[in-house]
Amino acid sequence: MKKITFLLFALVAFTWQSNAQFTEGFDTEIPATWTILNEDGGTYTWNHQTQYPQAGAGHARIQWEGAAHNDFLITPQFTVTANVSDRISFFAGIDGTFWTETFDVRVSTTGTTAGDFTTIASETATTDADGDYTQYTYDISAYNGMDVYVAIVATDTDRYYLYVDEFVNDGLPTCTPGEATATIIEDCDASTYTIEVVVSTVGDATIVTDGVTPQAFVGTVSFGPYAFGVDTTLNVEHSDVACDFTLGVYSFVACPPANDNCATAENLVPSTTGAEVWTSGTTLANTASGEISDTDTGCFGFGAGRDVWYTVQVPLSGEITIETRSVSGSPLVDTVMSIFSGTCGAIAGTEIECDDDDSPDGNFSLVSLTGQTPGDILYVRVWEYGNPAARGPEDGPFEISAHAADPALSTQNFDINSAFTYYPNPVNNTLTLKGQKDIQNVAVYNMLGQEVIRTAPNTVNSDLDMSNLQPGAYFVKVTIENTTKTIKVIKK
Repeated sequence: MKKITFLLFALVAFTWQSNAQFTEGFDTEIPATWTILNEDGGTYTWNHQTQYPQAGAGHARIQWEGAAHNDFLITPQFTVTANVSDRISFFAGIDGTFWTETFDVRVSTTGTTAGDFTTIASETATTDADGDYTQYTYDISAYNGMDVYVAIVATDTDRYYLYVDEFVNDGLPTCTPGEATATIIEDCDASTYTIEVVVSTVGDATIVTDGVTPQAFVGTVSFGPYAFGVDTTLNVEHSDVACDFTLGVYSFVACPPANDNCATAENLVPSTTGAEVWTSGTTLANTASGEISDTDTGCFGFGAGRDVWYTVQVPLSGEITIETRSVSGSPLVDTVMSIFSGTCGAIAGTEIECDDDDSPDGNFSLVSLTGQTPGDILYVRVWEYGNPAARGPEDGPFEISAHAADPALSTQNFDINSAFTYYPNPVNNTLTLKGQKDIQNVAVYNMLGQEVIRTAPNTVNSDLDMSNLQPGAYFVKVTIENTTKTIKVIKK
């Protein structure tokens, strides 16, 4: 079993209607009472859009540009009053899960120029605005009795889209919310997980419940087991319902695949029949191996993120093709693949080639290598294009294949049934082969995998003329009774 711990602070979402000072849903526009500052002078700043409202019909949005954003979305001025208007909240999200967005929350007690504001929080939006906004809530009681402006300031560089919706100014409750940490404990053998809740502050909380089993909000309590892939919501209830909140929504999709790390790479055996032989794989629940940085791969798509690993031995030809393809129904629709010549712990800087979308199967990957050293072990790294740091909704099964450019030049060297001897080695001009049974075929290949000699002696003894070959190393394939053995010979 392995523990994954989530620290959860009680940034509680309360019902605002009872004591709200104002709200803004940006349903039809960014009102004229709000101020927009484009301090970076770029082309794009905050504007009204309707693609992904958290509620209602619209939202505010800002899109990427090459320079760093410094764009302010500023509320109207309001007076901070204890338990009436001393809290603000809003929802923020990004487009997809690939391009996170940073922003600040700032407060001014004087005016609406950029220099008037003080930062009270710096955040990174990571959840998809299309159905998975995150609510951000802030206590501004330090400004009680003051007239203030609040600004949401986009600060990131060349990312994608940042969305903001449902801004609320209301009052802090008078009750004391409880606080706790929650830990997911997975059981890979049983494909289940449990949730351990450790209470740090009881406050006015009374119970924590998964909707089925309420338990006292005190000490350490456990919920489950739940099947992998099942979402579980834990709610904390208080003596005053104004403090009730959701502790979190929990799930565990799967345990990491066996080839999650370079050291546990799965071996691919190149096809020896000419047909593509596919091996099942998955990016589901994979983690970042830490073997490389983004600069160690020639492909874009968050190269240093989560990955899975394979090894493959270079065939006798020195040529090999490795490719991925889709699996019907899998959420994984786009892979990236790198091939390395290094070893685990020393992979960085040894990339031979990287590919994103050269496979004939849509956005999958294909690399064809030539001129490799026969017998070398290559490491193959596969990852979901644009993979976020956390396990993503687009992870899933895929298939991978490795095959020789000439299937006859396999790395498979079989035990020969009828022994033979050969000499001399190194050889000047003639290599002598002596078998116990007839030698059917002899083929000689250079280090590029090119066939340079082929004979069919069909005799027990054979002299192979190598006088016309350039000095160097050669592979000689000898076939007796339809069984082949490969030897390496040095030509002087």
